[in-house]
Amino acid sequence: MGHIAVGPMVIADAATGTIATNQPAPEGARPRSLGFANAITQWDGQTWSTFVWQLLASFDEPSRGVLMMHELFHRVERPLGLMTEDGQNGHLDTLEGRYWQLLEWRALARALGSSGAERTAAVKDALAFRFARRQLFPAAAANEVLEEIREGLAHYTATVITASSPLKCAVSIIFPPEFTTYARSSPEFSAPACLDSFITTAFFVSFFILMFF
Repeated sequence: MGHIAVGPMVIADAATGTIATNQPAPEGARPRSLGFANAITQWDGQTWSTFVWQLLASFDEPSRGVLMMHELFHRVERPLGLMTEDGQNGHLDTLEGRYWQLLEWRALARALGSSGAERTAAVKDALAFRFARRQLFPAAAANEVLEEIREGLAHYTATVITASSPLKCAVSIIFPPEFTTYARSSPEFSAPACLDSFITTAFFVSFFILMFF
């Protein structure tokens, strides 16, 4: 049986206490987290996707679409068995962790933008860079996978569904935003780079090798 991602949504302004919902709001006390986080929360026995008004209003239309679809996907991760625990990825904020992560990203970007032997070589490079990082940090594999499953699949789904074309989808994946910390955000963008649905089946196989290497 499939799961429908679209469901209860609430946009909240913590400063004014104002909320907007896509279905009648439950009576009684509201969750105290409304307006403070883009997340999922339980409200009157239902799982709601919650959004911070100030952040949502500051985004352009494509970015708003990605954020909203990302949080809606989180609603169905638990019943799908994809809601993992937080990965402890502090190593990605070290000099060595960032260095090897950025090299992996550049290789994946080259793979997404090429074909044939060049793509194969780029995938091999990405695997080599990932292996080198995980040699330095033995717990990296188990921790990164947790974030790649929970956050990476949510971001991938949101990117593919909201992109207006395969090209724009690929560009969004190849050029992730700048981060002040890589500990949470880095695996979120690594998984989409591997999972891009507009590339060959051979690269799909490479993703599964890379994910569980």
